[in-house]
Amino acid sequence: MRSPSAALAVSLYALLTCGRAATLEQLTIEQMSAKSTQIVRGRIVNCAGEMRGSVIYTRCRVSITESWKGNAGAVTEFIMPGGTYRDLSQTFTGGPKLIPGQEYVLFLWAGRSGTNQIIGLSQGVFNLQNDSKSGVEAKREASSEVMLGPDGTPVSDAPVRMNISELRSRVARAAGEAK
Repeated sequence: MRSPSAALAVSLYALLTCGRAATLEQLTIEQMSAKSTQIVRGRIVNCAGEMRGSVIYTRCRVSITESWKGNAGAVTEFIMPGGTYRDLSQTFTGGPKLIPGQEYVLFLWAGRSGTNQIIGLSQGVFNLQNDSKSGVEAKREASSEVMLGPDGTPVSDAPVRMNISELRSRVARAAGEAK
């Protein structure tokens, strides 16, 4: 089993060296749940770009409404590659586009530095929307990036859509099994 930091390192290396396209390891909800150090439901408060060496990152603050895994306070922060800093912009394929004020479920992990990051780039972000029929729905669009399955062969990603209670149950089962 690869560690989250190894998976992120491979993803970032691919992003930095390929330029136009990234190759991502396809992760299931259960894999992300097991590897995450925090899984939270919350609303993006704000996001701002910052420069680290020659790479621009976006740091986001999240107001937590539910903590599904890990020790999250009322607010947590995470970074993701890409963004705008002063007059410079950088984009990284596979990275999510987050909207302040929008509610999400976020699968986060902290590397050696202790800084939270989204696991699997856009795979670790579920957009929450009210559905008049089913209540709150968690959605993730299919990634257009090249994805590799467990055996290393290319696979197609598919959108994920489910009721928030189903997502919460799957996370709880997987996080419990990972202990």
